[in-house]
Amino acid sequence: MMCPAISARNNKGRIRTIENTDQSYMNESESLTSAKKKQIRHLKKRVGNRKINVKFNQADIRTILKFFSAELKLNIIPTQEVAGHVTFIFNDINPVDAFDTILSSYGFDWYFENNIVRVFTNQPIKIFRLNYAKASLVAETIQQLVSRRSSVSIDNDTNSLVIKAPITDLMRIKPVIKRLDEAPEQVLVEVKILELEAGTFKGLGNDFSFSKTTGGSYASTEGLSTTTSHANEGLFVKIITQDFESLLKAIKTKTKIDILARPKILAINHKSSNIITGARLGYKVTSATTGGVLTESVQFLEVGTKLHFTPHISKNGDILMEISPEISEGVINSEGIPNETTTETTTSVLVRNGQTILIGGLIRDKTVETNTGIPILSSLPILDILFKRTELETQKKETIILITPYLVTPEMLKNMHMKYNNK
Repeated sequence: MMCPAISARNNKGRIRTIENTDQSYMNESESLTSAKKKQIRHLKKRVGNRKINVKFNQADIRTILKFFSAELKLNIIPTQEVAGHVTFIFNDINPVDAFDTILSSYGFDWYFENNIVRVFTNQPIKIFRLNYAKASLVAETIQQLVSRRSSVSIDNDTNSLVIKAPITDLMRIKPVIKRLDEAPEQVLVEVKILELEAGTFKGLGNDFSFSKTTGGSYASTEGLSTTTSHANEGLFVKIITQDFESLLKAIKTKTKIDILARPKILAINHKSSNIITGARLGYKVTSATTGGVLTESVQFLEVGTKLHFTPHISKNGDILMEISPEISEGVINSEGIPNETTTETTTSVLVRNGQTILIGGLIRDKTVETNTGIPILSSLPILDILFKRTELETQKKETIILITPYLVTPEMLKNMHMKYNNK
C-alpha cells in the first residue's frame, strides 16, 4: 500500500519531499537504535492498529504536536528550539508512524519517558556531572559510542561531560556513563616495615613456605622466590597464615627489631599508592643558561624505604597486589656529588582478604655506632671519657615488609565513622 508524499518546509523556506512508502519507512526503522524501536513499539501498543487521515498546510509545529498529543493520548512537551511550519498529507497511516516521520523529516527527535513525550532538536545538549570517575577518562570511552556528528566536551571545573548528540545516542550512553561513574571499590592496606639482623628468620628455623589447605587459604606469587631457603640468593615473598605477632615476640627474645614505619593507606581499586620512609639529602646543581650565565639550584636525593603498590580486586573478593619494594642508601660526597645504592624489585601476589604478605631478603650493610669500655667505670661521669670509646661497626641488616590488605565494606566504613565520632 502506497502513502502520499510529505512536504516539509524548513525555516529557510526550502521544500523537502519525502516519498513515504511502507518499504521506505521500514528501511528508516532499521536504521534506528534498538531503544527507539522499542519506544515506537510501546506507543503503537497503546494506540492500537487504528489509522488516521490528516492534512496540514504551513501549520505551526507546536499546533501539530497538540494534535498528536490528543491522538496518542500523551503529554508532548517540546523544547524552546522546536519551532517552524510544516506542510504534509497522510492517508491511512498509524498515528505513531506519522508522528515519528514528521519529526525525523523536519530535523527533530523525541523520546518517551514517564508518560511524557519530549521533543528536541535533532542534537540536544545534555550535561552529565560525574561523582567518582574522571571526566576526561569517561569521555574517551563515550567518544567511541556516539555517532560522528555528535560532540563530547569536558568541563574540568565541575568534572562534567557536555554532550551534543541525537537523542538516540544520549539514550544509549546514559546507562554506560552511570556504570562508569559508580563508586570505586577500596582496599585498606596496613603496612609494617621492620629492620632486624640479617638471617634472623633462617636462624630461628621458621619456614614461611606455603601449602594449600582444605580451608581454601591460598597465595600465588610472581617474580620472586617463594621459599626461605633461597633468601640468601635475593628477595623472597611469603604469605603468612600463622600468628605473626606471636612470632615477632619470639624474635624479639633473640635480636632487636626496629619498627621503621607502620602506615595505613586507603587505596582505590586499580590505583597506585606509595609509602616512603627515609630522608632527603640536598645537593647543589649548577647549570648554564643560553647566555652563559651560571645558575644554582638545589635538588634532593631520596633515600630510605619505598613501597609502591596497586591493588586489584577480583569478582570473588580476592586481591591481587602489584608490589614494588625499594631500599636505597646514599651520601653526598665531599665534592657535592650524590651516590646511591638501591635494591628493588617488582612482584604480584594474589591473597585473600586479611592475609599478610611478607617480603624479605632486602639486605644491606649499615654502619652503626657501638660503645665499648670498662664496666662501671665507663658509665661514670667524667671518667667515661677515659674508659669508654665509640667505634663504627658495619652490620648486615634485613628489612622485612609486611603488607595486609582488607576489602573495605560498608560495615567497615560504618565502624570507622563511629570510631572517629566517638573520639
